[in-house]
Amino acid sequence: MIVANYSQAASSVCKSTLDGRPINFGAVLPGAVYRSSFPMPENLPFLGTLGLKTILSLVNHNFPPSFKEFLTSNGIRHCIVEMQGTKRVEIPDIVMNSIMEIALNKDNHPLLIHCNHGRHRTGCAIAVFRHVSGWHVDQIVQEYQGFAEPKARECDVKYITEYKITKLAGFFRERGSLGRGSSILTTSRMQNLLLVSAAAIAVWITTGVLWGEGYL
Repeated sequence: MIVANYSQAASSVCKSTLDGRPINFGAVLPGAVYRSSFPMPENLPFLGTLGLKTILSLVNHNFPPSFKEFLTSNGIRHCIVEMQGTKRVEIPDIVMNSIMEIALNKDNHPLLIHCNHGRHRTGCAIAVFRHVSGWHVDQIVQEYQGFAEPKARECDVKYITEYKITKLAGFFRERGSLGRGSSILTTSRMQNLLLVSAAAIAVWITTGVLWGEGYL
Protein backbone atom coordinates (compact mmCIF):
# COMPACT_ATOMS: atom_id res chain seq x y z
CA MET A 1 0.00 0.00 0.00
CA ILE A 2 1.28 3.47 -0.84
CA VAL A 3 1.30 5.70 2.20
CA ALA A 4 0.00 9.14 1.28
CA ASN A 5 2.11 11.11 3.75
CA TYR A 6 4.87 13.32 2.37
CA SER A 7 7.33 15.49 4.25
CA GLN A 8 9.09 17.32 1.45
CA ALA A 9 8.49 18.77 -2.00
CA ALA A 10 9.18 16.91 -5.23
CA SER A 11 12.84 16.24 -5.82
CA SER A 12 15.18 16.54 -8.78
CA VAL A 13 13.84 19.68 -10.44
CA CYS A 14 15.66 19.85 -13.76
CA LYS A 15 15.66 23.06 -15.79
CA SER A 16 17.95 21.73 -18.53
CA THR A 17 18.40 18.58 -20.58
CA LEU A 18 22.12 18.12 -19.93
CA ASP A 19 21.61 14.73 -18.28
CA GLY A 20 18.90 13.62 -20.67
CA ARG A 21 16.00 14.45 -18.37
CA PRO A 22 13.05 16.47 -19.69
CA ILE A 23 12.88 20.07 -18.56
CA ASN A 24 10.96 20.45 -15.29
CA PHE A 25 11.37 16.78 -14.53
CA GLY A 26 10.61 15.84 -10.95
CA ALA A 27 9.95 12.75 -8.85
CA VAL A 28 6.55 13.42 -7.28
CA LEU A 29 6.48 10.03 -5.61
CA PRO A 30 9.83 8.32 -6.32
CA GLY A 31 9.37 5.04 -8.14
CA ALA A 32 5.68 5.72 -8.76
CA VAL A 33 4.78 9.19 -10.11
CA TYR A 34 6.89 11.63 -12.11
CA ARG A 35 6.28 14.96 -13.84
CA SER A 36 7.92 16.82 -16.71
CA SER A 37 7.60 19.00 -19.78
CA PHE A 38 6.83 17.45 -23.17
CA PRO A 39 9.33 14.61 -23.66
CA MET A 40 11.73 15.28 -26.52
CA PRO A 41 13.51 12.52 -28.50
CA GLU A 42 16.71 13.10 -26.53
CA ASN A 43 14.82 12.50 -23.27
CA LEU A 44 13.50 9.06 -24.19
CA PRO A 45 16.60 7.06 -23.14
CA PHE A 46 16.40 8.56 -19.64
CA LEU A 47 12.66 7.96 -19.39
CA GLY A 48 13.33 4.37 -20.41
CA THR A 49 15.22 3.89 -17.14
CA LEU A 50 12.12 4.65 -15.05
CA GLY A 51 10.21 1.49 -15.93
CA LEU A 52 7.14 3.51 -16.81
CA LYS A 53 3.81 1.73 -17.23
CA THR A 54 1.82 4.84 -18.17
CA ILE A 55 2.38 8.28 -19.65
CA LEU A 56 -0.43 10.77 -19.05
CA SER A 57 -0.40 13.67 -21.54
CA LEU A 58 -2.36 16.79 -20.64
CA VAL A 59 -1.98 18.09 -24.20
CA ASN A 60 -3.07 16.47 -27.44
CA HIS A 61 -0.47 17.06 -30.11
CA ASN A 62 0.84 15.16 -33.08
CA PHE A 63 3.24 13.02 -31.10
CA PRO A 64 6.43 12.32 -33.09
CA PRO A 65 7.16 8.81 -34.42
CA SER A 66 10.04 8.41 -31.95
CA PHE A 67 7.61 8.94 -29.05
CA LYS A 68 5.15 6.40 -30.42
CA GLU A 69 7.95 3.89 -31.01
CA PHE A 70 9.16 4.44 -27.45
CA LEU A 71 5.69 3.65 -26.10
CA THR A 72 5.38 0.50 -28.19
CA SER A 73 8.86 -0.86 -27.53
CA ASN A 74 8.51 -0.35 -23.78
CA GLY A 75 4.89 -1.49 -23.48
CA ILE A 76 3.81 1.87 -22.06
CA ARG A 77 0.13 2.82 -21.98
CA HIS A 78 -0.52 6.33 -23.32
CA CYS A 79 -3.45 8.27 -21.81
CA ILE A 80 -4.48 11.71 -23.07
CA VAL A 81 -6.67 14.02 -20.99
CA GLU A 82 -6.59 17.31 -22.85
CA MET A 83 -6.59 20.36 -20.58
CA GLN A 84 -6.93 23.89 -21.88
CA GLY A 85 -4.29 26.39 -20.80
CA THR A 86 -5.06 27.49 -17.24
CA LYS A 87 -4.66 31.14 -18.23
CA ARG A 88 -7.53 30.81 -20.69
CA VAL A 89 -10.22 28.96 -18.76
CA GLU A 90 -10.78 27.55 -15.29
CA ILE A 91 -10.08 23.83 -15.07
CA PRO A 92 -13.39 21.91 -15.32
CA ASP A 93 -13.94 19.40 -12.51
CA ILE A 94 -14.59 16.63 -15.03
CA VAL A 95 -11.14 17.17 -16.56
CA MET A 96 -9.30 17.13 -13.22
CA ASN A 97 -11.34 14.13 -12.08
CA SER A 98 -10.34 12.23 -15.21
CA ILE A 99 -6.69 13.04 -14.55
CA MET A 100 -6.94 11.87 -10.94
CA GLU A 101 -8.68 8.66 -11.94
CA ILE A 102 -5.50 7.75 -13.81
CA ALA A 103 -2.91 9.32 -11.50
CA LEU A 104 -4.29 7.87 -8.24
CA ASN A 105 -4.59 4.34 -9.56
CA LYS A 106 -1.58 2.32 -8.47
CA ASP A 107 -2.12 -0.07 -11.38
CA ASN A 108 -0.89 2.74 -13.66
CA HIS A 109 2.36 3.33 -11.75
CA PRO A 110 5.13 4.12 -12.53
CA LEU A 111 3.46 7.06 -14.24
CA LEU A 112 4.70 10.22 -15.96
CA ILE A 113 2.44 13.28 -16.16
CA HIS A 114 3.41 16.00 -18.64
CA CYS A 115 2.07 18.98 -20.58
CA ASN A 116 4.07 21.38 -22.77
CA HIS A 117 6.41 23.03 -20.28
CA GLY A 118 5.59 21.08 -17.11
CA ARG A 119 4.57 24.26 -15.31
CA HIS A 120 0.90 25.18 -15.23
CA ARG A 121 -1.30 22.29 -16.34
CA THR A 122 1.01 19.70 -14.84
CA GLY A 123 1.52 21.92 -11.80
CA CYS A 124 -2.21 22.10 -11.09
CA ALA A 125 -2.63 18.35 -11.57
CA ILE A 126 0.22 17.59 -9.16
CA ALA A 127 -1.24 20.11 -6.71
CA VAL A 128 -4.52 18.17 -6.60
CA PHE A 129 -2.51 14.97 -6.18
CA ARG A 130 -0.82 16.62 -3.17
CA HIS A 131 -4.18 17.72 -1.74
CA VAL A 132 -5.37 14.11 -1.84
CA SER A 133 -2.09 13.03 -0.26
CA GLY A 134 -2.64 15.30 2.73
CA TRP A 135 -0.10 18.04 2.07
CA HIS A 136 -0.66 21.46 3.63
CA VAL A 137 -1.76 24.03 1.07
CA ASP A 138 1.31 26.22 1.74
CA GLN A 139 3.58 23.31 0.79
CA ILE A 140 1.52 22.65 -2.32
CA VAL A 141 1.71 26.27 -3.49
CA GLN A 142 5.44 26.41 -2.76
CA GLU A 143 6.04 23.32 -4.89
CA TYR A 144 3.92 24.70 -7.73
CA GLN A 145 5.86 27.98 -7.68
CA GLY A 146 9.19 26.17 -7.66
CA PHE A 147 8.37 24.44 -10.94
CA ALA A 148 6.45 27.34 -12.51
CA GLU A 149 8.92 30.16 -11.83
CA PRO A 150 9.52 32.60 -13.35
CA LYS A 151 6.02 32.25 -14.84
CA ALA A 152 3.88 31.25 -11.87
CA ARG A 153 0.25 32.28 -12.41
CA GLU A 154 -2.06 33.83 -9.86
CA CYS A 155 -5.00 31.96 -11.39
CA ASP A 156 -3.21 28.67 -10.71
CA VAL A 157 -2.39 29.65 -7.13
CA LYS A 158 -6.05 30.58 -6.62
CA TYR A 159 -7.20 27.24 -8.04
CA ILE A 160 -4.74 25.32 -5.88
CA THR A 161 -5.58 27.27 -2.73
CA GLU A 162 -9.35 26.92 -3.12
CA TYR A 163 -9.44 23.31 -4.36
CA LYS A 164 -11.54 20.89 -2.26
CA ILE A 165 -10.91 17.16 -2.51
CA THR A 166 -14.57 16.53 -1.74
CA LYS A 167 -15.05 17.11 -5.49
CA LEU A 168 -13.56 13.65 -6.00
CA ALA A 169 -15.78 11.69 -3.59
CA GLY A 170 -18.75 11.08 -5.86
CA PHE A 171 -16.48 10.62 -8.86
CA PHE A 172 -14.63 7.66 -7.40
CA ARG A 173 -17.76 6.13 -5.90
CA GLU A 174 -19.51 6.21 -9.29
CA ARG A 175 -16.60 4.40 -10.93
CA GLY A 176 -16.23 1.82 -8.18
CA SER A 177 -12.66 2.86 -7.40
CA LEU A 178 -13.22 3.11 -3.66
CA GLY A 179 -12.54 -0.07 -1.79
CA ARG A 180 -10.89 -1.75 -4.78
CA GLY A 181 -7.41 -1.34 -3.37
CA SER A 182 -6.10 0.32 -6.52
CA SER A 183 -6.42 3.92 -5.38
CA ILE A 184 -3.65 5.87 -3.70
CA LEU A 185 -6.25 7.33 -1.35
CA THR A 186 -5.80 6.01 2.18
CA THR A 187 -8.75 4.25 3.79
CA SER A 188 -9.36 7.01 6.31
CA ARG A 189 -9.33 9.69 3.62
CA MET A 190 -11.75 7.65 1.51
CA GLN A 191 -14.09 7.39 4.47
CA ASN A 192 -13.85 11.12 5.13
CA LEU A 193 -14.72 11.90 1.51
CA LEU A 194 -17.73 9.60 1.60
CA LEU A 195 -18.92 10.97 4.95
CA VAL A 196 -18.76 14.55 3.67
CA SER A 197 -20.68 13.57 0.55
CA ALA A 198 -23.28 11.64 2.57
CA ALA A 199 -23.75 14.59 4.92
CA ALA A 200 -24.25 16.99 2.02
CA ILE A 201 -26.82 14.68 0.42
CA ALA A 202 -28.64 14.29 3.75
CA VAL A 203 -28.88 18.08 4.17
CA TRP A 204 -30.16 18.43 0.63
CA ILE A 205 -32.82 15.75 1.13
CA THR A 206 -33.90 17.14 4.52
CA THR A 207 -34.18 20.66 3.10
CA GLY A 208 -36.30 19.36 0.25
CA VAL A 209 -38.64 17.48 2.60
CA LEU A 210 -39.10 20.46 4.90
CA TRP A 211 -39.75 22.73 1.95
CA GLY A 212 -42.35 20.35 0.59
CA GLU A 213 -44.13 20.15 3.95
CA GLY A 214 -44.24 23.91 4.35
CA TYR A 215 -41.79 24.20 7.25
CA LEU A 216 -39.49 26.57 5.36
